[in-house]
This record gives sequence, C-alpha cells and structure tokens, in this order.
Amino acid sequence: MKPGIYVCIASILLVGAISCAATAGIIFDDPLDGSTLGTASGVQWGSGVSGQAAVFTAGNSYIGYDGGYFPAQGTMSFFLKAAGSGERSVLDTVGKGNAEAGDIALLLAPGNTLTFYGRGASDWHVLSGTKVLGSSSWAYVAISYGPTFGMNLYVNGVADGTFSASGNMLAGRNAADIFLGDYPLDGGSYYLAVPGSIDMFRASTTERDINLLTAPAVPEPTSLVALAGGLICSIGAFRRKRS
Repeated sequence: MKPGIYVCIASILLVGAISCAATAGIIFDDPLDGSTLGTASGVQWGSGVSGQAAVFTAGNSYIGYDGGYFPAQGTMSFFLKAAGSGERSVLDTVGKGNAEAGDIALLLAPGNTLTFYGRGASDWHVLSGTKVLGSSSWAYVAISYGPTFGMNLYVNGVADGTFSASGNMLAGRNAADIFLGDYPLDGGSYYLAVPGSIDMFRASTTERDINLLTAPAVPEPTSLVALAGGLICSIGAFRRKRS
C-alpha cells in the first residue's frame, strides 16, 4: 500500500461512567458516493475502491452531503500523529467551500494541539485542545458532537479542550461538508481541514490518498475513564466534490 492519508474511523469501547440518554448513530452510514445518504451536487467525484484509497487532488478538497441528510449528531474516531522530520502534515492546510450550519472541522494547530470547530447558524463554535501530539507514536482521537451534549474532544481517552465560543451545535443541520486538507487554488471562502487519518503524511503535495471507515455512535459522556478503538470497520467508497 502506497503512503498517504489513511483515514481510520475505529469502533469504540467506552469504559467508565456514561449517560445513555441518546445514541448518535454512525457519522458515516453510506459509502460516501451519494447512493444512500444525501445527494451528489458537485463534479469530479472520486471513484474509490472498497478497502483501498481514493485520490484527492488540489482543487477537490472536501467530501459533501446535500439535502439536509447529514446526521444531527455523531462521533468520529481515528488515530493520528504530528509530522516528523521531513514529513508534511496536511491537517494544517485549508479546504475550500462555503460553510453552513452543522459543518465540522478539525485543525492541527501550531504546537501540535487540536482545535475542533462546529458551525452554528452564523459562526464557528471552537473547542481548543491542550494535549500535544507527538510524531513518534499514534494518538487515539475521538470527537463527538450534537445538540444535546455540544462538542467533546478526547485524546487517548482523556477529555481535552475548552470552549472559546458559547453555545452548542444547532439541533437542525443543513447540508454539511467534511472538509479535508488541501491547497486552495482560487480566492474563495476557505475553511479548516478535517482529518481522520492513520497516516497523514506523504512527500508529494499533488495528491491525497484517503481510506475512510465507519464510526459507531457513543452515548453522551458524563465521565470517561478509558477510550479504546478496535480497527474493525467497513470501508466505504469515496466521492470527492469540487466547489
């Protein structure tokens, strides 16, 4: 398998006190080609092969859903690490597109901490992490979002991050995009990158190889002692969208 950005959305084992008031449903429950969820509204969709990688080139910077079918709440989980010597992370670049209520974004900030964004009616709600990701080992990251419990960020099973904007995600969501890191080519509105990668580095900057798997829901956490991921998931096909 050639190097690239491998998105590993893992199954989750929760150990600790949790509230089972609501389960979110999986964040990706179709093969991302518009066949069972949402409507394809762009051009140049990636073909994607189950179990293999789809290629994202500059100018095709995000996966999108239209028609209001993106889940109102959900959880993403994955492994990632900071860039090492001679490696370049795509998580610190921007995707391009118009932000709508319900969009989510994640940035690997300077200092290798995570910043999680949720789009409200007119602005971004920001959750700034403090845990530093290293380049020598993988960190297990889980992000949950929804109208009943706001936004939660976990790094290796430990809650991380503080809000810098008030309010939770809106209960009603519009067409929502998952923004992937890429180089912008024109002067549009640019928003932050979303990862989800088990290997997010490559020497070439001309393409992005991405494998995406489904993520299970988690109940609303009241406290979390441990969070572990099992890499037992189904791999979806990919589509790519050009704004």
